[in-house]
Amino acid sequence: WTEREDHDRSTIAFPKSQLELLDKVAKVAKNPIVVVVQSGGTMDLTPILQHAGVGAILYAGQPSVAVLGVGDIIFGESPSGRMIQTTYPESYIHQISMFEMSLRPGRSKYPPYNSPG
Repeated sequence: WTEREDHDRSTIAFPKSQLELLDKVAKVAKNPIVVVVQSGGTMDLTPILQHAGVGAILYAGQPSVAVLGVGDIIFGESPSGRMIQTTYPESYIHQISMFEMSLRPGRSKYPPYNSPG
């Protein structure tokens, strides 16, 4: 388990065992596979995005009864979704403090959001 009750993650990278499983499944699949990510927080999706055997990623969030729609999305009965979080590569956590609310490790062409109140 990457995280569970009373155990926080120490990294946003996928465990090596899960990436090895991804390789094995993709190797025997006849078509590109759909990876369903269930996690209580964001994960670095870079290795999955770069994997040649992956055709789609479905981020389902934290496992619970609220995840009942995953099958509907996979089988095309409800082909839409929205990300509830922004995902970053694992290296990002070494570029910026978690207390930096601009969420930018350097200068950006986009100005930071200033709340009106």
